[in-house]
Amino acid sequence: MSNLLGLSLDVGAIGWTLIDGDSMQVKAMGTHVFQVGSEHYGSGIREISKASLRTQNRIKRMRYSRKKMRKKFLIKVLIAHDLCPLNQGDCQKEFLKNIDRN
Repeated sequence: MSNLLGLSLDVGAIGWTLIDGDSMQVKAMGTHVFQVGSEHYGSGIREISKASLRTQNRIKRMRYSRKKMRKKFLIKVLIAHDLCPLNQGDCQKEFLKNIDRN
């Protein structure tokens, strides 16, 4: 007779057992425990999930990018209404490049 494979699925681990079909004896068994998906797990410090850390970093990048876009838009509007001493050529060449560096 063939072998039987028993699986135990959990949130943080998988357990398995291989049973001989004839004698119903356990041939092999084992578990695999997955890595914890958070920082400071069990240390008493507030746990932070790795997905949360990625989200926070993405939000920082988006905030930085939007701030640069607002600066560029403001300068272009000021130039269009003659409220900025730069002209359109100067703005595109030098000033907007400096905004990108900040």
